[in-house]
Amino acid sequence: MAKLRNHRTENRKVFLERHRWLQKTICPICNKRRAERYCPATGEKICAVDCGTEREVTIDCPTDCAYLAAAHHWEQSHPKPLAENEIPFPHVTFSAT
Repeated sequence: MAKLRNHRTENRKVFLERHRWLQKTICPICNKRRAERYCPATGEKICAVDCGTEREVTIDCPTDCAYLAAAHHWEQSHPKPLAENEIPFPHVTFSAT
């Protein structure tokens, strides 16, 4: 049984060595998730979560990044309403005339 298990392990190693493109790369930022998005700022693939949360925060995204452009387009079409405590000068009112 152990001999069969070792044989399977060896076959798997040989298969993965021959087909490196099947191996999933891990995100270099979080070292947790699978890296799927090419980031022109870092020059390598990163995970979607880090692309979304670190975009323009810790990652200096170029203006021609497709993910950055898509994010700005989505933000413009889905404006976030201000909370009551974020409204500047809430006591000021204007007359309708």
